Amino acid sequence: MDLMRQLLVDASHTPVDQVVEELLRGLSKAEALARLQEIINAASYYDEQIAELVSAAWELIISGQLWDQTFESIYELEQIMSFDTAIKPLLQRRTKDQTAKLAVIKHITRRWDRPPSQLLPAEIHPKTWSLPLLRSLRNLADRVKDGEEVVRLLRQQIAERRNVEPRGTASGATIRDVQNIIEGFFQATRRGIREVSTPELEEQSEDQREEGLNMEGNGHTNGQPRGGISFGGRRSRVISTQGAEGSEGNKDGEGSENRENMETLTDGESQAQDTTLRVSTLRARVAAGRARDNMATSRGVSTRVPARSKVKATSGCKDCDPRCWVFLGIVPTKRIAHEEGMKLLERTAEVHWTNFCHRHVRLLAANCAGLYNNEGGKKHVLIRRMRFVLKHRDQLAKVTRQKSAWFRKPERKLGIADRLGPYMWQPSEPEPFDFDPEKIFNRYAGSDNAWAQFQEDGTINVDGFFSYILGPEVFEKISEEFDMYKYHLREKPDGKKQMGWMRHMFYSLTQQLVRQDPAYWAIMAAARPDRNWKLISYPYYTKDTTPGEITGFKHFDINVEKFCQSERGINQTQGSLSLDDEDEKNCTLLVKGFWRIIKAWWAEVTRRMAAKNREVPSGHTTNAKHFYIHADEQRFGKLTPVPCNRGAIRITRPDMLHGSTPRADRRRRTVFVWHCGIREDHEMLDLEEAERWSELVQCHQGLITPKKSTSGEGFRYGCPNFTFPGVTKLVSTSKVGDAMVGARRWDDPRVLEERDILLGPDTEAAWIRVLDIRARLVEEFLKAWPFVKMAEMSAYGEHSFYRNLGKERPPPHGDDEDTANSLLSSLSSESSEDGESEDSDKGFELEGEL
Repeated sequence: MDLMRQLLVDASHTPVDQVVEELLRGLSKAEALARLQEIINAASYYDEQIAELVSAAWELIISGQLWDQTFESIYELEQIMSFDTAIKPLLQRRTKDQTAKLAVIKHITRRWDRPPSQLLPAEIHPKTWSLPLLRSLRNLADRVKDGEEVVRLLRQQIAERRNVEPRGTASGATIRDVQNIIEGFFQATRRGIREVSTPELEEQSEDQREEGLNMEGNGHTNGQPRGGISFGGRRSRVISTQGAEGSEGNKDGEGSENRENMETLTDGESQAQDTTLRVSTLRARVAAGRARDNMATSRGVSTRVPARSKVKATSGCKDCDPRCWVFLGIVPTKRIAHEEGMKLLERTAEVHWTNFCHRHVRLLAANCAGLYNNEGGKKHVLIRRMRFVLKHRDQLAKVTRQKSAWFRKPERKLGIADRLGPYMWQPSEPEPFDFDPEKIFNRYAGSDNAWAQFQEDGTINVDGFFSYILGPEVFEKISEEFDMYKYHLREKPDGKKQMGWMRHMFYSLTQQLVRQDPAYWAIMAAARPDRNWKLISYPYYTKDTTPGEITGFKHFDINVEKFCQSERGINQTQGSLSLDDEDEKNCTLLVKGFWRIIKAWWAEVTRRMAAKNREVPSGHTTNAKHFYIHADEQRFGKLTPVPCNRGAIRITRPDMLHGSTPRADRRRRTVFVWHCGIREDHEMLDLEEAERWSELVQCHQGLITPKKSTSGEGFRYGCPNFTFPGVTKLVSTSKVGDAMVGARRWDDPRVLEERDILLGPDTEAAWIRVLDIRARLVEEFLKAWPFVKMAEMSAYGEHSFYRNLGKERPPPHGDDEDTANSLLSSLSSESSEDGESEDSDKGFELEGEL
């Protein structure tokens, strides 16, 4: 460590290459290697310590809010300190290091039956249990299973090191101590094999010879005899040398004691150094094993080769020539780009493909050249074809056309027969469908001016749209359902503010009914600029504010920068249903007509950020809390209240700045359906980053929470880990309703028949169908309601909402008393939180309510 500190001081005013060159001046190769190993080990230690220091410092900044007197928000501090590029990677690495430590300790514990902190006596405990040290101990554990033997070897190594360097050396185990022991195993292996004689080999069984001579073994015999390692029936006493320096000393006639201790102890036989192997087969095996060991050691790879099916790309492969090992880490397991594949074939051809095993040749053929690789063991066929493809790499189209049988279908231009597969004939393309968006919008909004208002303001409230669910029989159950979910909502989960969001309410009967409403689907299809009628409801949670609750925000549900560049997300039209009468103190805030000036505003934001030498915010969505400032309000307009009546829906363009009043003083319940468009492949949605159609089908079918929100980012502020037990699925009430929840495809002929009516020119026929479907929705809602109550009571027993009506809510379940992990508690502290809070301004996933 002292050497490392001196190097850092020197490197502060001298080029690093000069510092290292001066450090190694006059040293032999062995001495230079030892010195550089010391530097690398120390650097790994400091690297881990830096990550821990930064993590601790940042946690104090966040937990103590040390920034609030200097900066307006934590976001400003993050921008100044380049959080995303300078700090966040260190926080993430520290978390990964903690996870890796635990995994390594578990591995060691399985080998030694105890974690290293309990196995090693206190006097030889290392200064700190760093990850590099633990990884070295793991390598040692793979070679020596006897924990007591490990303690003995470490004591010997530490004593020897302190004899050579009595001052300034650590009294506990170091990374180099462990590495020296492992290095001693390899040296003992090579020396021990030279001492094996033919008669002894003949007396051993085949299994014993494998155990004693196989270079792929653990370096010890079964049972781990104390005091040494057996090779071919002999015991080799290993006393680790001082690394490479000890070997160098032997050349000069020094360190003879170490050399003698490293020799195999024989039973009175000659110890002649020039002893030759008298069995030709043994010589061949030893030579091959030594080559593998040398290659593996130089790469830091264990000489024990795992089973073939478990060989990792970064390990040596027992079936490949060692010359190929350097490429195994980059042999692709998935198809890579053609030019990249040709470059890799070019490089691997330098060591000859015949030197690769059949499995790796197949991977190269399939993933670099796109060839079929199931030639039934004909490795030479694949090599010949790879050679041909590489030779004609610039004529890929011609090669795939002339040799089409060689290539997988994605690599060649498919013919008609390829596309049809088992079918006889190509089906005709469906007839294109279009509709009059203005007529459809006005039809279901119940106003001839609704379309014009929506085009002018970019938003509209449609009163009475869901008036059919406001009757006492239905609405009482809707209110009861919201009350039930509110009862089950934990206050401030993870210490974060709710802001009215019901993040556990995804599949209530109310939400299922609203999602399948045919008129809601039709008017949202008409509101989209692309007039895409193939929509699916993206499962999302609801809102239910409590008086006094903080609810304010300013937000876009799109990435404004990407929208201004390419109109990404332009079709992500937003809608919501209000279940309570709102007022100007409890409602959504909007800048009407903002869609016409959003690009001008964003250009101003970009200019301001550049003037302050700050990065433009980027994310899946855009939090405008600190970017829409007072000057913008004067120039572009203030956010104004737009209260919605009970049973009304709000439809808003995605390029509208919106927010919410700052604090609730009354209850306000809102349902969000998120009508998302499905692309022509009937799989991808409006935004590529979001879940696919097939994934949402599984969510609706199993009442599962999606992994990502509509923007493609995960639910940053939390989502349920399991489905609320008090749910049941509504049965089918319409073909379009089925398609909205993924129960049918949009190319189903019965869905298309209903589409033609609802979006067709006949208004009377359309309303007849809508009213019929809505009547069935209400009927099924009422039929399903008793099962919701029954399921909730059965699942929660004495904690049930219905068993505690009129009573005080029981205390929530909490974690049991925290039991520290014995494997990690003695080594390092628990990994810290990442420091983000609900009010963090660097995030851009604040939920919008439109």
